[in-house]
Amino acid sequence: MKKIIFTFLWITIWIISYSQDPKGLIYFDNFEAYTIGEQLVIQNPTDWATWNISPGSVEDPYITNLQALSGSRSIAIDESNDLVKPINNYIAGLYSITFFMYIPENSFGYFNTLQEFDGYNSSWGMQVYFDANGAGIIDGGGSSAFSFQYNTWFFNKVLIDLDADWAKYYLNNVLIHEWIWSIGSAGSGYLNQLGGSNFYAWVGSGPGNPTYYIDNYKFEAGCFSTAPPVNLQAEVFEQFNVHLTWEEAFNLYADLLGYNIYRNGQYLGFVEDLFFDDLNVNHGLYQYFATALFDVGESDPSNFIEVDIVSFFDDFEGYTVNGQLVCQNPEDW
Repeated sequence: MKKIIFTFLWITIWIISYSQDPKGLIYFDNFEAYTIGEQLVIQNPTDWATWNISPGSVEDPYITNLQALSGSRSIAIDESNDLVKPINNYIAGLYSITFFMYIPENSFGYFNTLQEFDGYNSSWGMQVYFDANGAGIIDGGGSSAFSFQYNTWFFNKVLIDLDADWAKYYLNNVLIHEWIWSIGSAGSGYLNQLGGSNFYAWVGSGPGNPTYYIDNYKFEAGCFSTAPPVNLQAEVFEQFNVHLTWEEAFNLYADLLGYNIYRNGQYLGFVEDLFFDDLNVNHGLYQYFATALFDVGESDPSNFIEVDIVSFFDDFEGYTVNGQLVCQNPEDW
């Protein structure tokens, strides 16, 4: 009888320990499975909630096709929306929360990561404000300022190490801020726990709209994330074409299918090679990144790289030495 009790107790402890320290992908949502024009939590109350647990209320955001990173859908946060992705109050392990955000010109954005989700009794682990004029600020133990771009998708990553009681926030793979996780957004907390993500329609400090879009929300545990391609490089050729190259992504736990290419947050195409040519690009400043597509899902983005396509360029290498320029090229000179 004692042996049975001991065995049962050991199994119970193992289950509790395992549930508090999972590995790999826990949740991913690219919002492609939902109906455009209908509210998210009404369609999926199992995985999503609103701040006051009110599916279908003004807190519940709509699925839209006005913007999308990949596919044709994202969620639009505006007006009185207050969306929560509940997380199971983990107290051990290493976790990663990633998603893409798009903020239109003259609009504001906001999100926080919760130590505990309990409505207005919730505990904030950190919060990030995307304010007027592209000015951002993160509160996590202390504060750090940063800048962001409008009218393009940018990548957010929050890393929480509950074992070390440490957290980091990255924007487009650039470290913005790190802090002791348990002290929370205000620096006076004590709760070393992970309880959720919150996307709120925050009204900023100046004139503008509390409007932004979220796509490709991912929650992972441990170090089993699908690795992104590395060392993305760009070269302009023949004035209006961009040649992109990168190094192979690798993962021990998944099969690589190929790569997705993005320009200014918009999907361009899929390739199996380690290069991609973006042809006939209009003049302007562009930002590129690539992701690796594995059989278990899409990786985080590569490094981001900017390319400036100028309206006119002449290196004068195509002309005859000592010949007059305009005679040789009267169309451009």
